Amino acid sequence: MPTPSTRTSKDLMDIVGHLEPRIKDIAAAITDEIWAQIPGYSSQQDPTVRDEVAEAAAHNLTAFLRALAGGRDLPKRDIDSLGLVGGNRAHQGIPIEDVLKAFRTVGRVLWEHVSEELVGADAPSVEVAIELSTTLMRFTDQISSSVAFHYSVAQRAIVRQQEAARREFLHDLLLGTYSSPDEMVKRGRAFGYDLGRPQVAVVASREDGSDPGADELAMSRALDSLVEKIKLSGQPMVDRRAGRTVGVFTLAPGVEPDLAEIGRLLADELEGRWRLGLGGPHSGLEGCRRSYSEGEEALEIGSALIPDAGVYPADDFLLYRFLRLDLDLASRFVEAVVGPVIDHDTRRRSELIKTLTAYFETDGSAKESGRRLFAHPHTITYRLKQIERLTGRSLRDPEDKLHLHLAIKALSLLHGTSSAGETQELSGTA
Repeated sequence: MPTPSTRTSKDLMDIVGHLEPRIKDIAAAITDEIWAQIPGYSSQQDPTVRDEVAEAAAHNLTAFLRALAGGRDLPKRDIDSLGLVGGNRAHQGIPIEDVLKAFRTVGRVLWEHVSEELVGADAPSVEVAIELSTTLMRFTDQISSSVAFHYSVAQRAIVRQQEAARREFLHDLLLGTYSSPDEMVKRGRAFGYDLGRPQVAVVASREDGSDPGADELAMSRALDSLVEKIKLSGQPMVDRRAGRTVGVFTLAPGVEPDLAEIGRLLADELEGRWRLGLGGPHSGLEGCRRSYSEGEEALEIGSALIPDAGVYPADDFLLYRFLRLDLDLASRFVEAVVGPVIDHDTRRRSELIKTLTAYFETDGSAKESGRRLFAHPHTITYRLKQIERLTGRSLRDPEDKLHLHLAIKALSLLHGTSSAGETQELSGTA
């Protein structure tokens, strides 16, 4: 009389023998169940995916029966080979939770067919049923773990590829390095980016030191947190350009942006000391480049003139942007209008340029200008008369006053002085 272990082994081999001819039918039943119950699979547009899933199910059934017949677990190389299907599912865009649910479905449907062998007059012993269920659960757990691992590896590779493609797209978009506008629009749509809608570029620099990767991550998280607050459309894109962090986002239809408010919200989300230049909202391929250029220029001007402000909307610097169109011309203008005043300050170490700056910043108030410069109002009045004498222009004449004011603005721009009027020598540049 055979021992219980021998009898159990024989019964298991009999069950394996009964199931092997039915592998394709069981695999088909499993596939039907997966397509009926799991959206990630039923939504697949490629009809070959279903055939591939049925084939994978058949491979799993064969492996299970091999493990059952051998009375031991499959070797790791076999488990890894079966788990490679996880990478396929990642590339097909099926969520990992649906993939794992599909493998649970494999185990459940297989058990339904296996359990048919455990009933009837010739049913095997309880030991056989226990061995079957234990082997099936262990097998399902091992394969599921391998599938999840290979899925995660593939998913990380996909994310890296997508990020690289997104960076390349943003690079081409900002620099105009593309040959076909239609192709760029198509590439944008692939990332959920509608170039027909208004886009805003943020050009940022961090003042307290960091690494580029950390800055990009910080900007990405900050923009993501603002999706609802400022009604963004689609996912923002972030890249590094010329040592600065650049973010580009699309506004939802009908949104009228307040760039200063967007900048403040963004600054609140970012940790550390940042300076943010924001370009205006513009549509289309050229619109994105224009917004980027405006944001870059606003950052440069704002950082030079009011470094402590931190947020620099492009529209706040329209005059300075106008003056920057031709710096040589701006320098000639400064020399023609206030050159003698600068020379006087250089030779006499006087403060006429500071006085004229304070005068315009205080709306022509000698008293307030004196308070700022720690000087008596009579001293301010005397200095203003000196300026009029040196320049040959009158502060009471609207045209002369406009020229003097623009010259002070241009001088401030050329030398990066603060609004307080701290002026450097022209050193021959004006």
